[in-house]
Amino acid sequence: MTPGSGSPGKEKKERVTRIASLIQSLGDPDVTARSDALDALIDFGGDAVPALVAALRSPKPEVHLLAGVALGKIGTPVIPALVESADPAEREVLVTIADILGDIGAPAVVPLIHLLADRREPVRIVAGLALGEIRDPRAVEPLIRALGDPSEDVRGVAAVALGEIGDKRAATPLKRLLQDPSEGVQRAAGKSLARLTGQEKGG
Repeated sequence: MTPGSGSPGKEKKERVTRIASLIQSLGDPDVTARSDALDALIDFGGDAVPALVAALRSPKPEVHLLAGVALGKIGTPVIPALVESADPAEREVLVTIADILGDIGAPAVVPLIHLLADRREPVRIVAGLALGEIRDPRAVEPLIRALGDPSEDVRGVAAVALGEIGDKRAATPLKRLLQDPSEGVQRAAGKSLARLTGQEKGG
């Protein structure tokens, strides 16, 4: 056996252990320790993503807050892991994930548009929420198509996102949604329509 064989596995284990320690340090009472841990986790990049996504569910507010900051700084590589972790039963976490993707901004738009057509409902919900945060006009047509989604939650999120973007192309499809079987979707469509036509009505 050559010297150093097996070292990649050892190095990987050491990285995992180090990342886990840094995640714990995000909850350190000392602000400098938290800041140093945050910077180190960002430097780990993609290697730290699984642990950071798991930390979004930490009961310690400072831990899940700083984990979200780190994920946003790492950027586009976090998108698959974030959407995979989406659970509709965890509304607060869903919103946090959407906020992180929104912070990533324009680079996340095309992947998120693809995810609007994902077979998994939670993924489509997060994609719609995040596209509403980013407010990129490239998302308008895909979001209009999502108004016909079989899930009322997805339809509602898409309606809200279109209101956030504020593109007039959404007006007619949103009007049709006022007849949706779901009252929640009707309300979402109505609010977005009000935003689209608000200036015409004097605000």
